[in-house]
Amino acid sequence: MKSQSLYLYLITILLIFLSGSLFSQQTIKTVPDANTAFAEKWQWALQDAEKTSPNREFWIATSITRDMGVDEFIWSNGDIFAYMHGHHESDQPSLSLILKKQPDASSGVSEAEQLRMAAENALQEAKGLRATRKKVPQEIALMFQYRGKSKRLGDAHNIAIVSMALPFDFDRQVVYWVGHVEQSASLPVFKRMYADARKKRQREQLISIIGMHDNASEVIPFLDEVLKSDETADVREEAAEWLGWQQDVRAVKILVRTAREDRSPDVREEAVEALGQSELPTAETALISFATESRDVDIRESAVEALAHYPGEKSLTTLKKVVFEDPKVDVQEEAVSAIAYRKDDASYATLKAILENHRRPDVREEALDALASYKRSDLPGILKHTAFNDRDEDVQEEAIELMVSQEIGDPLSTLTSVIRTHPNPEIKETAVEVLAHLAADKAVAVLEETIKDSDDRKLKLNALNMLLEMDDNAGIPKLIEIGKTHQDRSIRKRAIMLLGEAEDPRAIDALIEIAGAE
Repeated sequence: MKSQSLYLYLITILLIFLSGSLFSQQTIKTVPDANTAFAEKWQWALQDAEKTSPNREFWIATSITRDMGVDEFIWSNGDIFAYMHGHHESDQPSLSLILKKQPDASSGVSEAEQLRMAAENALQEAKGLRATRKKVPQEIALMFQYRGKSKRLGDAHNIAIVSMALPFDFDRQVVYWVGHVEQSASLPVFKRMYADARKKRQREQLISIIGMHDNASEVIPFLDEVLKSDETADVREEAAEWLGWQQDVRAVKILVRTAREDRSPDVREEAVEALGQSELPTAETALISFATESRDVDIRESAVEALAHYPGEKSLTTLKKVVFEDPKVDVQEEAVSAIAYRKDDASYATLKAILENHRRPDVREEALDALASYKRSDLPGILKHTAFNDRDEDVQEEAIELMVSQEIGDPLSTLTSVIRTHPNPEIKETAVEVLAHLAADKAVAVLEETIKDSDDRKLKLNALNMLLEMDDNAGIPKLIEIGKTHQDRSIRKRAIMLLGEAEDPRAIDALIEIAGAE
């Protein structure tokens, strides 16, 4: 799940996983006796599948209740894991409707209130604050896919975790619904499955099932034992990641120990990243220590990335220190990204300080890109000042390109000023090149002025080239005019050659006319 985890804010994107034919002809079988013990329900499903469809894949589905934010949802099919928050809509039936034949009502919160809280959370995040979500019981489906004559609990070859309020595609395979289960009954069975699983992928997925439970007194010791075992690094990484879901000081202590002592660098990094999921002050303190004191570059980088999720002065001060003092530029740049993620006033001021004062041009460029994402009123002035005054040509060019690509301020005015007055010919050329992406009539006018008045012949020729490169052949009429009338014969000749490269009937007609006249 590690590299596959996606943190999405609009659940409607989930629909890319779905097709129009989902849920049709779906067969659901329910356990005959709802009072049967949970493990026996599972065995009944395995035995029935062996008798009725021994050569087909099938699913066994159950559900648990876990405290989650009112607008938080999970969707995983075993290959993709999405942890999402926000309002969701779908024209497909929810799992609650498919499996239980009833609308989802697990949150107990009205749709209007969900929307209000979703907007409040989005506003907090836009300001760079960690949203505090109201926790409510949410029903989560745990679904296990088996092949053919599977008899062992641990034989499931794929496992899915999906909020019951969301849809899921069973690909018309039979689903055995064994009902909702209390965590006290499900955890022992899933631990047995883990012990019974013969393949690494099965154990990885089962750790996510166990980690999804929020019974900390049982889940944390189990994950701790996995981390201390001789399991593969991939399995131990999964255990570290799910410890981050347990908002408990015991989990923080285990993750800190793992980040310092585990034999695998990948597991150590995952433990640090998992600390970023915690909302506890002790986790932030540990991350600050790792970010500033660890000798391991990857650990420092992971800690810096995780600190992006902690608002407040303490983490910002640490990130600023890393930007200016860490010996590795990759860590410095990661710290700039973490500051940019916060989106608050203090972070914006810090990015400006980095742009003005950092000695490395690549870090200043990173800060410049981050500032552009804020869309503040003083940003056009910052970009123009940088384009003229930064001590590195690459940073100056980045400022010019950002003005146009992100439509910041009045790009045409700034580009015109750069073309006319910038002391560096290379920067002037960059301005001419990006000018072609502005509104056609305005860009053509500036390019024409450059061709007419500039003393830099190379710049003139570059402006001619840009007339050819403009979108929708918007520069062709002016190129034709120059080819016919410009006083400088060499400029006219260059314009004529460019017209020969243009795939435009107007250019062909003009060339025929010019050839006849000549």
